[in-house]
Amino acid sequence: MAFKQIPREFIEQVKAQVNIVDVISEFVPLAKKGNNFIGSCPFHQDTSPSFTVSPSKKIYKCFPCSASGDAIKFIQDFKQISWIQALEFVANKLGLNFDFSSYKAQSHVEKYDQTTLETLELLEFVNSFYKISLLKEKNALNYLESRHLNDLDLREKFDIGYAPKNRLKQEINASENKENLAVNAGLLNSDLNEIFWGRITFGIRNSHGELVGFSARTIDKNSNFAKYLNSPETPLFNKSKILYNYHNAKDSIKAKKQVVIVEGFMDVIACYRAGINNVVALMGTALTKDHIQLLKNSEIILFLDNDNAGVDAALRSADLLALHDFTIKVVNNTFEKDADEILNQEGTKKLVDLIENQTISLIDFIYQVSLSKNNINLTETHLNDFEMLQNFEKSILNYTKNITLKQKQYLFNKIQTELNLQINELLTERKPINQGFNNQYPSFNNPSNIDYYNIFEDPFLEPVDPNFDFTVNDYFQTQPDYQFAKNKFEFLDHARMSLIIQLLSSNNLRQKIFDINEISSIFDGPIEIKKLADKAYSLSQDIEDPNQIYEIITSELPELLESEVQDIINQKLNKMIENQLENLEDIKQQERIIVSLKDYASEMENYLHNTEILPKREYSVPKFKQNKLGKLRELGKKTIELRKGD
Repeated sequence: MAFKQIPREFIEQVKAQVNIVDVISEFVPLAKKGNNFIGSCPFHQDTSPSFTVSPSKKIYKCFPCSASGDAIKFIQDFKQISWIQALEFVANKLGLNFDFSSYKAQSHVEKYDQTTLETLELLEFVNSFYKISLLKEKNALNYLESRHLNDLDLREKFDIGYAPKNRLKQEINASENKENLAVNAGLLNSDLNEIFWGRITFGIRNSHGELVGFSARTIDKNSNFAKYLNSPETPLFNKSKILYNYHNAKDSIKAKKQVVIVEGFMDVIACYRAGINNVVALMGTALTKDHIQLLKNSEIILFLDNDNAGVDAALRSADLLALHDFTIKVVNNTFEKDADEILNQEGTKKLVDLIENQTISLIDFIYQVSLSKNNINLTETHLNDFEMLQNFEKSILNYTKNITLKQKQYLFNKIQTELNLQINELLTERKPINQGFNNQYPSFNNPSNIDYYNIFEDPFLEPVDPNFDFTVNDYFQTQPDYQFAKNKFEFLDHARMSLIIQLLSSNNLRQKIFDINEISSIFDGPIEIKKLADKAYSLSQDIEDPNQIYEIITSELPELLESEVQDIINQKLNKMIENQLENLEDIKQQERIIVSLKDYASEMENYLHNTEILPKREYSVPKFKQNKLGKLRELGKKTIELRKGD
């Protein structure tokens, strides 16, 4: 979808002609001081003038609260209006004639600032570049032919292209500004290297039809790289807010009042080829409240893979949907294939029949899954197998927390009839949708009873040692970045230890932690982790079960840590530590920080060892390595020399 963008020439004209002092002084009293003007900052409670305006640079800056920008940004923030409205205000003040009505008619675009608009424009340009590049790449066309995707209309509908190697920067004529835009758009990594190359690309559009990211598939069967690679999270590309193909499907969804949710891009395209247009796919993540908002007033048909991962994903999605009173059906897929395989191997008729006629209710799906997971065969006698029935009962209760009492009554009767088993606990009203998240924590008074081998099954236990200090140093705690992360992770305090254990128990993830040198950075440093924490917190507003939230956020950690983000994490962590040390004049304080970081890693290692967590696994905690932190090593040596002189 192409949106109307205000011509860059007009924007530059406004910026060149505006007198920023005239604009700001209309709202803030300013006094001349040297070449600049100063006043009390309007964006925080300013007790002494700290707001500086530079006429020559046409910018303002408040150092205490970090507010800054040009005249347009000031009007946007001060009047709390959109960027386009702010531009219109400044243009009118200058007496410039320009018709803004057609731009403001795009209600969602009106909220975008100039950088966002330029980023969207760049993404559309790159999408066109990928489409043209596909026509020149025979191997890519052959691959699409083998997957029945080499149809021009199909390729255009789903924004299918090809990313060649070492061409993107040259194609966008990368000036410094364009390079920054390309990084923000998720096209280049922090080292300015192309993220996508040698891959088939699928453009990903938001609900408005704007292209906000890409997913790319390798066509090399012998490649050691991941089969699929998605754009990293950006201000525009947030998987928790996007349903793939929703922009194409929304009219059909509205007309039918029904939506089919499938696993991946190929399944969406397969359904479209079969004439099923009301279909969307999750972006490799669990269903979220933002997805729920898009799907409201629709009947849901879940058509996810029927392997263990697919079944679990269906149960998680169904749980959240049931909480919001959706009507839910599940495709009873007896083919044990995904939609793409069924279409190509069984034909269109079979796929359509499966979706339209071979569905079961959510309750019957829960019942079947619980039987299967506990190896209960209704043709055999299990009445004497107490443990098997007990596990079955646990499964039923776990999967039915959010269904209605009427649905529970149906399931109760079904279980009683077929298994001669009464689960009286099933017949309880579900908890209100707005019940507080904090009440979901179980209480354990005796930490010694915790089974560390099963800690992942119940990650929200009380901390195994409530006195264990996860902080690094008093100085670090006073820093805004650290405090922000700490606050956002407050509700996850019960899960911190088990999260660390899970990370350290995976060979791939453990290596990533080694690469970033210091385990505390998982919680205090990178903005990417903070975003994940923000997401987890937002999920808690709609999901009662903390285990489900924990499962959702930890499922995204592998992709987060195995992408180009690991480079960013490493750079940010090192820079954070170096900057903090450089800004300290007190050499004793430098020494204390260095020692505390070393002690922190050592204490974590000893703690895990002494509590015998996962004693049968081969793992180790990454130790603090001075020789990988540049200036920190020099500072460490300097402090040791100073101590010898004491």
